[in-house]
Amino acid sequence: MSDQEKRDLPVAGFTPIDIFAPPPVRLRPARPFSAHRRYRLKPAPVQIPAAERKTMPGLPPAEEPDALFFFAAAGLWIVTWLFALLGRLIPQALEHPGRASSFIYYILILLLPVARRAMRSGAAAEKMRLRRPARGTGVFGLGMGLASAAAGMGLMSLWRYALTAMGAELPAGLQVGPEAIPGLMITSALLPAVCEEWFFRGYLLSAWEDRRGWGCVPVTAVLFALIHSSVQGLPAQLAMGLVLGAVCVRSGSVFVPVLAHFGYNAGMLLFSGLWSGGWWARDAALLFFGAAVALVFYGLICRLSGGHEANSPLGRSVGWEGAAALYAGVATCVVALAADALRIFGVLG
Repeated sequence: MSDQEKRDLPVAGFTPIDIFAPPPVRLRPARPFSAHRRYRLKPAPVQIPAAERKTMPGLPPAEEPDALFFFAAAGLWIVTWLFALLGRLIPQALEHPGRASSFIYYILILLLPVARRAMRSGAAAEKMRLRRPARGTGVFGLGMGLASAAAGMGLMSLWRYALTAMGAELPAGLQVGPEAIPGLMITSALLPAVCEEWFFRGYLLSAWEDRRGWGCVPVTAVLFALIHSSVQGLPAQLAMGLVLGAVCVRSGSVFVPVLAHFGYNAGMLLFSGLWSGGWWARDAALLFFGAAVALVFYGLICRLSGGHEANSPLGRSVGWEGAAALYAGVATCVVALAADALRIFGVLG
């Protein structure tokens, strides 16, 4: 454009140079922060293809283990009540409803969800310590379980004396005849050892490991003791939960606490046939003797294993769904425990 053409342009309100300048910027007064809060940008969620989800490492978010614990706590009530009802309706078909309910509960409610998770992800199986134990640790784990049974019998006897002194009316101790031991070794020793250890020491302990570190051992021990809903066995079950959790973390294999748990259950069945009460000093002596022997076996396990670390990370965040499921499961166990306490103190019939 020539100088003459520029001079011929209209000049109403602006000079010719304004045509080529950017528009003016209008400054607005600043608003309070609360007015902009709903317009804050949030990062878009990462979309993972369905083909890659099955190969993702680690266990699921923390909400799933908490929900499974609630499922296990509520399922114990439902299955026990259902088979007790069926035993009354068809007594000829269900002579032992407790054994039938044990198979259903342990396999379908405890073992099946954990096995499904382990089969779908190799990293999850590694995190759950489903690996071969070091040489010799399995044998020592079995021996430690037998020694812990001796200590557990003494601890439960002292606890029974304390409950009796407080006015509790306790049922007679378990008396097992020789003819019933082979069947009980499967239903009351082997089956609980495998299913409970895979669920508590394999699955729940791994889920709580990134939340609490070594605190996962006492947390799972408390949950393990609560779900049994037995006032008489509470101290022994809590102590055994601590021992089994420490053995699992130290040995790096869930099969070592499986064998220790089986040895504990088998020892309880064998010793119950010889147990007939007696003086408390004998029980205390057996308690300390069994604990000392169990510590020796635990030291041998630590010496042989050298410790293993799982290398698959877990999510640390816990949403309200996971917290609600966990609290619901704990509340279910506490109600069952309170009902058992009211029963032995004669409040409930």
